[in-house]
Amino acid sequence: MTHFYLFNTLFITLLLLQALSGVFFNKGENCIAAGRIFVEDSIHDEFVQKVIAEVKKMKIGNPLDRSVDHGPQNHLAHLNSLIEYVKV
Repeated sequence: MTHFYLFNTLFITLLLLQALSGVFFNKGENCIAAGRIFVEDSIHDEFVQKVIAEVKKMKIGNPLDRSVDHGPQNHLAHLNSLIEYVKV
């Protein structure tokens, strides 16, 4: 699991997109996908709001459709793990 560290910077939008790419690249089915994003306290709330806004734009659906950003998880244990992260 790879970690992504984000500090206060003028380039928060660029780093946001890089962080999301690190998490969602190949639908997250990637051994080097960012499993955690650590964000400096001073920009935490702004960053979380930007993440939510970007994720809401994602298209969920058939992974064979190139316009889709995220398809179904291919392993039940992985899906359950993701659900537990969301609950936390």
